[in-house]
Amino acid sequence: MRRLRRSKSSDSGAAVQARGVAAGTWIFVQARMGSRRLPGKVLEEVCGLPLLEHIIRRLRRVRAAEGLMVLTSTADRDLPVCELAARAGVPAVRGSEDNVLDRFYGAAREARATTIVRVTGDCPLIDPELVDDIIAFFASGGWDYVSNTILPTYPDGLDTEVFSFEALSRAWKGASSAHQREHVTPHFYENPDRFRIANYRSATDHSDHRWIVDEADDLAMVRAVYERLYPQNNAFTTGDVFALLEREPAIRRLNDRYARNEGFFRRPDPGDDGSARTFATWNDYISDIFRRKGCSISETTGA
Repeated sequence: MRRLRRSKSSDSGAAVQARGVAAGTWIFVQARMGSRRLPGKVLEEVCGLPLLEHIIRRLRRVRAAEGLMVLTSTADRDLPVCELAARAGVPAVRGSEDNVLDRFYGAAREARATTIVRVTGDCPLIDPELVDDIIAFFASGGWDYVSNTILPTYPDGLDTEVFSFEALSRAWKGASSAHQREHVTPHFYENPDRFRIANYRSATDHSDHRWIVDEADDLAMVRAVYERLYPQNNAFTTGDVFALLEREPAIRRLNDRYARNEGFFRRPDPGDDGSARTFATWNDYISDIFRRKGCSISETTGA
C-alpha cells in the first residue's frame, strides 16, 4: 500500500468546515485496467477525455465529501490509472488486486476516513447530486451501510454505496469468501442481521436503464450520450440524460440486452445447508438473503 499523497487542491480542515462538510467523508473510486469483458475501459476516450477522468470531474461536484481518491491495484498494468489520477490532481492509493476489501480498508486508514463513499470506475454518468443525497441520508440515520443498489431502482451506473469506517473494519475482519473480498460490500448485505442497512430508492423505478460500462455496447451508448450533451454542458444532469433518451430511444437500445449484475447473481451462493444456489435475478438473490436472516429491508425514497 502506498502512502497517501494529498493533492495541492485538497481542502484544509477549516475550508471543509466552512462549506458545511463533516471532515472524514471520502469518495473512493475503484478503478483498474484488467476488466475481463472490456480491458482498459477506464482509459477509453469519450469526448476527448478518458472515462475515468469524466468520473473524477463529475464527483468533484459532490459537496458533502472532504476528499476524492482513486483506488487501484499494485499490478504493473494499473500504473496508467495512477498517472491519470496524478494528472487530475487526485490522490491514488494502490493495494491488492484481488482483495479489494483490503485495498479499501488500507486506503481508509491512510485517509483517516470516517465515512466512505464507494463508486466504481465504470460509471461515467454518476450523479453528484444523488451522491450528496445518499451521503446526507446516511449521516441522518446512524446507518452502517446505505446504497441505492440493494433493491435497485436507479439506472445501472448511478450506483452509490456509503458506509462507516467502523463497519468497513468489521467487514475486513469478518469477510469469509473470495467474492466478499473482491466486491468489497457483500459482507454488509449478506449479513443484514449484523449491520444497520438501508436501501435508497428512486420515486420512479428506472432500474431497467443501463448506464454502466462493462461491454463494448455500453461504451457505445455512453459515447452517444456524451457526444450529444457534453459539448453544450459539461455538467449535464441525470434529467438531461433521461430527456435525451426520450428524444432518441435508439441510444438506449444500443445496450439494453444485458441483465443487471448478470455475472454476480448467477454465481453459486451456498445456503444455510451448504447447498449451491443460483438466482434468476439480483432481487431474488437479495430477497433470499434477507428472508433467511429473518430481516426486513429498510428503505427511503429520494427523487
